[in-house]
Amino acid sequence: MSDYQQYNQGGMYPDPRTAPMTVGQYIVTFLLSAIPIAGFILLLVWAFSGDTNINKRNYCRAVLILALISVGIYIVIALIAVSLGFSLASRY
Repeated sequence: MSDYQQYNQGGMYPDPRTAPMTVGQYIVTFLLSAIPIAGFILLLVWAFSGDTNINKRNYCRAVLILALISVGIYIVIALIAVSLGFSLASRY
């Protein structure tokens, strides 16, 4: 039995939380998460809600992790730029 047949026995998904998301659902999730403040709140709700589709939950968790990594990188770059600015300003 192939992997797909094991995953999709009977041709139906009894639990909508485990059904694969369609392309349209991914697009809607992406567009809604792009809204500045409401999108962040939606990402948090979808990432930590127990009754959210597992695919959407994992996608939202990945987006939040990438956002945290990006903020960390921006903070490091800002600290380097500020310290470089102070060192250049102290020379003159």
